[in-house]
Amino acid sequence: MIALIVAYGGPVAGFTVPGIGRSTPRDGNIFGSHMAERCQLFLIVALGESFLVTGALFGHLERSTSANLALIVAFLGTIAFWWLYVDQSVEAASERISRHADPGRIARFAYI
Repeated sequence: MIALIVAYGGPVAGFTVPGIGRSTPRDGNIFGSHMAERCQLFLIVALGESFLVTGALFGHLERSTSANLALIVAFLGTIAFWWLYVDQSVEAASERISRHADPGRIARFAYI
C-alpha cells in the first residue's frame, strides 16, 4: 500500500524531496539519444516476449491453415513494429529531443 502511495504521490507532489525541494524538467540533463536508446532496449525486450508468447501459443494449437496464417501475421506484425520504431522513429526522436529548448519536458512527454 505504501508503495502505491509513493508511486502515485510522487508525480502529484512534483517529486518533492524533503530538504532538497521539487525538481522540474529543466533540472535534468537529458540527451535525446540516451532516452531513445533506453526506450529502444525496452521495446526489444517487449517484442522478444511477443515472439515467445506467440510461439508458445502456436505450439499448443492444432495445425491448420488459420493457425499458420495467424502465426505468420503475428510474426510479420512484430517485425514491422520493430522496423517502424528502430529504423524510423529512434533517430527522429533523438534529434528532436536534442534540439529542443527544454529537452527534459519533451522527453517526458515522448517516453513516459
